[in-house]
Amino acid sequence: MIITIHRKNIIEDDDYAVYKEEIQSLDMPLLSICHPIGMSNTFCRYYSSGYLQMMGDDELPYLLIDGKLKWNVPINEVTVRDFLITHPQCVKEGIYLESGYPASGGPGRILAAAAWELFCGFLRSQDVSLGFPIEAFGILLPTVLEIKDCFSKKNVSPLQLTDRLLQLSEVGKIEMAEQLGLDVPTTVRLLIGFGYKRDVESGKFVLKENERNKALNLLCKLEQQERDV
Repeated sequence: MIITIHRKNIIEDDDYAVYKEEIQSLDMPLLSICHPIGMSNTFCRYYSSGYLQMMGDDELPYLLIDGKLKWNVPINEVTVRDFLITHPQCVKEGIYLESGYPASGGPGRILAAAAWELFCGFLRSQDVSLGFPIEAFGILLPTVLEIKDCFSKKNVSPLQLTDRLLQLSEVGKIEMAEQLGLDVPTTVRLLIGFGYKRDVESGKFVLKENERNKALNLLCKLEQQERDV
């Protein structure tokens, strides 16, 4: 199997260097085929919180392993197989990696429990400037209040959860429930709260681009608030 690697040195602000890498085994470490330059490596194209990695955080926010999401995966333990299953578009478009050296100050991640309280504050405010559909607040807020302790115990922030949901364009409710470790009714409310609509023909939940953009606006503001804490 041949994978295209797009690698960029952030320190020197180079363009992406493109090369082909032959994969001898899908169980190879991901970094072994990317040949990173520097101590910190980020996959910003696939994770909105890539800035944390450049602050010295050496974990990926999540990976899909055996049909379930595994959170906060040490980057040195990530295999090619798990990365491609989580981000199947990479098989065709290649893998994009940004490398450099960590910024001063250490990792910028705040505690998951504090992050969920920030998120609840956003939802309670029903701030129209967020660009998020007002009708979603009535569904999303009670659902978030229901699940936040579960994810806090796993050290999973709302930024990580939101990022995963917005990476998808369509998903089955049972599949998503298994990935998240939630029951199906709660998962359905979560999807609807983030703007997913059920497609009658396929039975799947679909996130259209305009709804994704509204949720992305919320994600960006949440990310900025976490940086400022």
